[in-house]
Amino acid sequence: MATVVLHKVTGKVYLLLGTGYGAYYSESPSFIGGALFPHERSGEIPVAAVCTKEGVIEWMYTDELQVVEVDGIPVSELYGRIQGKYELAPAAAGHDETQEGEPAYENCPGCGRVVPSTERVCPGCGLTLISEEGEEER
Repeated sequence: MATVVLHKVTGKVYLLLGTGYGAYYSESPSFIGGALFPHERSGEIPVAAVCTKEGVIEWMYTDELQVVEVDGIPVSELYGRIQGKYELAPAAAGHDETQEGEPAYENCPGCGRVVPSTERVCPGCGLTLISEEGEEER
C-alpha cells in the first residue's frame, strides 16, 4: 500500500514509509551546584520516515505532513467511500449486535479508535475496555 504525503512547509510530495518517535535527552549544568545538580530534559518528538523519488529516506515532523492519497485514491474520496460505514451503530435492544447481524462498535475512550463492542482490549492503545456502568468487565 502506497501512502503519498505532502510536506506542508516545502510543498514537496513523498511516500510515507512509517512513523515513530525521536527521543532526546539533554543535560546542562545548573547555575548553582554546577554538574552536581544539572538541569535535565528529555522527551519524544513525533516523526515520520518518508522516501524521495530518488529513494532517499528522510525523517520529518508529523505535524508538517498531510496525507494526500492512499493507493492512488485521494483521501477525500476514501472518506466519501467509508463515511457512515464504521460509525457507531445503535445496538439492538439488549443485544451486542446491530439489526443487520453485525457486531456493534464503540469508540475507545483512550485513543478514539472504533472497536467492536465485544473486544476486551483496544488493539490501538491497549486500554482495557469495560461494559457500561453496573455491568461486569467483559
